[in-house]
Amino acid sequence: MGFNGPIAALAFGITLGNLKPMPLPFFKKGLRLESGGLTDMEKAFFGEIAFLLKTFFFIYLGISLEMISTDLMIIGAVFTAIVFILRIVSVRLTVGGTAPAKDAAFIAVMAPRGLTAIVLAAIVFQQAVPGGELIKNLTYGIVLYSVVLTSLLVLLTDKTRLADGLSYLFSVGTRRQPEPAEPAGASRASRGC
Repeated sequence: MGFNGPIAALAFGITLGNLKPMPLPFFKKGLRLESGGLTDMEKAFFGEIAFLLKTFFFIYLGISLEMISTDLMIIGAVFTAIVFILRIVSVRLTVGGTAPAKDAAFIAVMAPRGLTAIVLAAIVFQQAVPGGELIKNLTYGIVLYSVVLTSLLVLLTDKTRLADGLSYLFSVGTRRQPEPAEPAGASRASRGC
């Protein structure tokens, strides 16, 4: 039909994810549009299909990565660092004192870029926009760096004292929600300290 494929897939995904009965109050007697929603089996099926497609997409991404120049690798690393720094600042401003410290620390390190950025960069490249190949290569590098860095930071936040450092950053000047109480009899050895 000549429409944009990625935008159509996005609209289809949003529609599937939000299938619920919708009230239409502007009709007399509150007419309801009944869609029936998705059963648990259908949700599980769509989840598996989405996982399979993402897996193939990331395999394709890995195959299509080209050895780019050292300058582009450095620029990609700098942009990734800026994204993570901005993520920490935005978490401090939005979630700062309302979430438990460990939760805020995990929120702060979860900043992977993904399929959306790759699809948009591929569209720019396919449309032969001047500099499109540069944008595509830089975006692929940023996605790669951000996924690897997020994986490492989540591991470090969970297994080391990084969460304590981030917690301190988020607690300065705010009233923090108290951490959940530990069960009676929990010792330092059982907590893994």
